Amino acid sequence: MSQAPGLLRVLSTRFPCLNSAKARLDTAPTQSLEELRAEIWNRRIEYWTRKVQGYPQVIQDAKVQAKWVCDNKLKNPSNITWGDVAASSVVGVQVFGCFCLGEIVGRGNLFGYPVGERNDHKYH
Repeated sequence: MSQAPGLLRVLSTRFPCLNSAKARLDTAPTQSLEELRAEIWNRRIEYWTRKVQGYPQVIQDAKVQAKWVCDNKLKNPSNITWGDVAASSVVGVQVFGCFCLGEIVGRGNLFGYPVGERNDHKYH
């Protein structure tokens, strides 16, 4: 391929982060598609392995943060600001939204539970 596709060329002028992809496509390919596919899968495995291995540190950091909140905010409510209330409200809405999505997925229906026909009493 001698030149990047038109859409990528236009997007790379508006989004500079795409310049490296455009530059790679402007040069001659150095790998076959099969080699590229294998490299992508290896990178995915590496990414998720690193992410999962980082969970113990995330949990440790969360414990430190929770201790700080308990010691500095909950034991002395006069330190709570409106920003803290707003941030907590946003987190609460997100948790409630996740609960609602779980309910929808769990019952397999957007509105209510499937109850069958009116004369069909196997659900009642």
